[in-house]
Amino acid sequence: MSEITIILPLKDRFFLTKRWISFAKIYYKDFKILILDGSKNDEVDNYLKNNEIYNHLQIEYVRYEPDDTIKKYFNKLSDGISKVKTEYVALIDNDDFFNPYSLKKSLNFLNKNNDFSTCGGQHIQFSYNDNNKIKFYKDNIIYSNYAISPMLRLKNVCIDKLALPLFYDVHRTKQIQQSYKYLKDMNSNELQMVEIFPQFIDCINGKNKKIKDLYLIREIQIKESAHREYVLKTGSILNRLIYSEFANDYKKMINQIISHYQVMNKLNEKNFDKKIIQYLFDYLSFLIAPKKIKKNTLINRFFNKFISNRSYTRNNFEFIANIKNFFYTKN
Repeated sequence: MSEITIILPLKDRFFLTKRWISFAKIYYKDFKILILDGSKNDEVDNYLKNNEIYNHLQIEYVRYEPDDTIKKYFNKLSDGISKVKTEYVALIDNDDFFNPYSLKKSLNFLNKNNDFSTCGGQHIQFSYNDNNKIKFYKDNIIYSNYAISPMLRLKNVCIDKLALPLFYDVHRTKQIQQSYKYLKDMNSNELQMVEIFPQFIDCINGKNKKIKDLYLIREIQIKESAHREYVLKTGSILNRLIYSEFANDYKKMINQIISHYQVMNKLNEKNFDKKIIQYLFDYLSFLIAPKKIKKNTLINRFFNKFISNRSYTRNNFEFIANIKNFFYTKN
């Protein structure tokens, strides 16, 4: 029986979902998959039924009303995550792909280390050009957040971006259920909160491990990106701070994090609330003016580095060697 559930929230983009399920049929047979569908049509539901996907994968499909607002989307996530029965959970989008062997390795790590709240690994990105040729990009190395003190872990995340992103990591189910219930109850109308709020709760709950193995493959520069559409509609973070509800939502987030920190630590730490406010304002400065990271396209050298990692099993070796073939042309 699987110890982990992969949660796939959907909103339209059916062509990406078909590709993701094709990938899942090869690599995710050992995992439970929970699909939270907030699309406007029945394409996913019909596809799952007509192609006997349920015979190949451990899928649970839940249909929601179209999540055409941010609040509906957050409500869908909170409700969907509350249905999970496995001990661990990992969130993913339909343009992202887990390395199944690193997923299992992360799960096993959390099983043996109760002082860690999350475990993930290294990322690569890919995109297609106008001729549907694929190009891979190497992300910067992501380091673990080993600090014993929850305040220092929060500082590490806010100031040094240590262990980020945490959104895609394997989480302990009860903890992530609480995080997304908080998010729902905050009644936020800011899409960015789906990733930034839970990561602060994660680092307060425990340490954050990043294994050295390839963990996640992400497609970028997609025209149908929900985040891209949101930014085109609402403007940059600076614009949203001034003209929309972002500033108020950020204040609500700060208050919720202070409350959670106090409950989790049960101590009278002097000026802890002021430290949290300062760290989160430092993080806000990063959101407003992030540093540009140059992508390394020398991906063959990067693949060779992963493939030469002697800690890999034969299956992991074959997975890394074959992923370029799966994404070679657009489906």
